Amino acid sequence: MSDHRNRARKLITELLSRRSRQWKIFALLFSSTFLGYSVGFLAVPLLIYIYEPTFFGEWALFSGISAIVTTILTWRFEYALPIAKNDRHRAQLLAFSMLVALLITVFLLAIGLLFSAHSFAYSRLYLPVILSPIGGLSYGYYQLWTNAAISKSAYRSVALAKILQILLVTTSQLTLGFLARYIHNESSLPLIWGSLIGWLGASYFLARSITDISTRRCEKISMTTIRKYRTFALYSMPAALFMRLSTQLPNVLLSFLYGLEIAGAYAIAHRLLGMPAALISQSLAQTFLGLISERSVPIARLYINLRKILLYLTIPFMVYAYLVSRFLQFYPNWAYASMVVLLLSPYFFLQLSAQPLSVLYVSSGFQYREMFIEAIRFSLGVIAILSPKFLFENLSNDTLMAPFTATNALVYILWHTDASVVLNKRRDFKGVE
Repeated sequence: MSDHRNRARKLITELLSRRSRQWKIFALLFSSTFLGYSVGFLAVPLLIYIYEPTFFGEWALFSGISAIVTTILTWRFEYALPIAKNDRHRAQLLAFSMLVALLITVFLLAIGLLFSAHSFAYSRLYLPVILSPIGGLSYGYYQLWTNAAISKSAYRSVALAKILQILLVTTSQLTLGFLARYIHNESSLPLIWGSLIGWLGASYFLARSITDISTRRCEKISMTTIRKYRTFALYSMPAALFMRLSTQLPNVLLSFLYGLEIAGAYAIAHRLLGMPAALISQSLAQTFLGLISERSVPIARLYINLRKILLYLTIPFMVYAYLVSRFLQFYPNWAYASMVVLLLSPYFFLQLSAQPLSVLYVSSGFQYREMFIEAIRFSLGVIAILSPKFLFENLSNDTLMAPFTATNALVYILWHTDASVVLNKRRDFKGVE
């Protein structure tokens, strides 16, 4: 009898210690995220005072294309870093990814300058599009160095880099915006430069924090080592590309199909709802990556915890969305954005699970299933964005985003249903060896 009691006590102690570590990591990453986002949120009244909705529309176009380009640049090797065999492999992957990203960026810039100058050189869409490869490179480097730090369990550096990134973005956008307003040269460029400064500044900070990897990145790259992780480029990258296309689709298509003002309304909704959702999602994903790299918690258990977190956050997130909508009604130029916030609140809430689910699928070796699901989401998203323009011409601007929210809700239900089946089949699996 005493043996059973001792075993039960040992098991409970082990589970509590694992859970404690899991939640400590998440608390550290989320608290830094929350602190940084609080600064960004407090700056919103000043930002919507400085910039017109159309400027936010141009910035949304830049951000959307940059996020899509990032996936092509890094080949998804950032997710290979935490589960790489050793520091030598991590340094090789990091050096290879940074080099390939730089070469592709130069190529995209050359193509963009060659063709876009003849098509819409005098359009307001020109600068956001032409600068987007640089944005993709900056954001890609930030992702690579973040996951390299996670692979070394440098969670404190990751947390500080998050705060630094948001502080740099916010202060740059405010300072440059006020300066542009003072000299009567208002545009979306201060918003774009602010994003670039934030990503590059945080990347530099992380590179200085993990010197044991950064000092080895100049070693000769071995393609034999790179080929060991080729599944990330073959399967995970297409899945991530579909995911980015789905999430960034509104930023791109709304600008071209419905005008910059509507795109700007979506951009401010994304900043007020999508940013906290994405930051929570990133914190969860980074926590899961760290635990998977340590082989400390079964992946099926991580998925169960993810569902619990989503359940706890449902009501607080919806209440927050309602308060944000009421806040925007105080600004006449942004009245339309208040309706967009309400329509998109279910979509942004569902986005909380996007990155954690992707991490669990990649780490379990189910990249092909993720790719299939993301292809469905992308296809339905395109139809949902285009349908008001070509199929439902009488649909008002107030309900323009309703089809997009509905189709994404269906896809996320499908994804969670699939995850509950395939992940639970491997209850004791702790990551790809």
